[in-house]
Amino acid sequence: MKQVKKVLSVMLVLVMALGLFTACGEKKEPATDKKVDTSWYKDSETTFTLTKANQLMGLAELAKEKNFEGKTIKLGADIELNAYDEAILAKWQLGTVQPDNVWTPLGNVDLPFAGIIDGQGHKISGLYVSGAEDGTGFIGTGASTVELKNIKFVNGYIKNTMNKTGIIGSGMGAKVENVYTNLFIESFGNFLGGIVGHYSGGYQQTAEGTADKWAKNPVYISNCWFDGTLSTGGYAIGGFIGGQDARSKCDIINCLSTGTIKANLEDWYARVGGFFGWMNWSAEYNIVNCVSTTTIVSPYTGSDIAAGALIGDLGAGGLTVTNSYGIGKKVIGKDQKNLGLDDKGILKTEDEMKALDIATALPKLEGETASPWEKVDGSAPVLKGLK
Repeated sequence: MKQVKKVLSVMLVLVMALGLFTACGEKKEPATDKKVDTSWYKDSETTFTLTKANQLMGLAELAKEKNFEGKTIKLGADIELNAYDEAILAKWQLGTVQPDNVWTPLGNVDLPFAGIIDGQGHKISGLYVSGAEDGTGFIGTGASTVELKNIKFVNGYIKNTMNKTGIIGSGMGAKVENVYTNLFIESFGNFLGGIVGHYSGGYQQTAEGTADKWAKNPVYISNCWFDGTLSTGGYAIGGFIGGQDARSKCDIINCLSTGTIKANLEDWYARVGGFFGWMNWSAEYNIVNCVSTTTIVSPYTGSDIAAGALIGDLGAGGLTVTNSYGIGKKVIGKDQKNLGLDDKGILKTEDEMKALDIATALPKLEGETASPWEKVDGSAPVLKGLK
């Protein structure tokens, strides 16, 4: 009997110890730390401020069923989605490792994202996107009302096995302001951009039908900096925009392209440019106060290569370039419209770019209280506060 009691006592002690160990050692995640948190969203509200990775992942989850039209998403802090270094990137590229937070692009062809993302100067790091459809990025497909501003995308990776890839993969117009990116973006299709992969805005005619208006679904990009890497075996690759399919206005103003573009096609028609890959429809394009020191790498080295410091292939009319500079052999890689290059931008050597006089070369524009450009010793001009 004593032996039985002794065994029971030992078992009781073990059970109590196990319970104590579990209580002390088990790490239960608070509700606020779960991987996907959508509790912050209220349909009756129009502005939301996110500060944690799980809340941002919740946005991606909600966007599967909501287009966020009339809604503004703000960042109240820097958000790290995944750890990141060169070794991790290599594994992501090989597909041997998938991170905890796999991003689902905001919006698709059936439900384009229509909201506003305002980073308020904060950054998103460790973004991982793996897509297999036209329109892949942080925003997959955007509506004409989509806005992206005051945000930095750092140390992340986007890959797509289809077309139209970028921070905004595809859209019907967009407004992008004060955005910095050093992301590695890889595509196995066409239309790859450091900011926008592809857009298709559309156009309107006057009542008499005698002239086009370029006011419908414009693309407006200002005070943005591409400092990442683009790589594809497809065509239409641009540091800011891959290409377009529409007659709509496009402005790129006070922007800087310093990244690397790997055009892996062994032919001239890769169509790669520091800002725009392929302008293939007549529209109104304005590139104003912009600088490109983009490194373009291509296996094709023929004299007819469509690789330009600013634009890869100008297959359309309507382009105006003002106070804009690039390093390279050509401003426009291939000018199929024979529009001439004299007023389309200015080529500089690396030393000349470093010595560029900002006040003269990149003057303050109308409506600006101060120039966004600043001089840094030993480099080309940079945009204030973006990196």
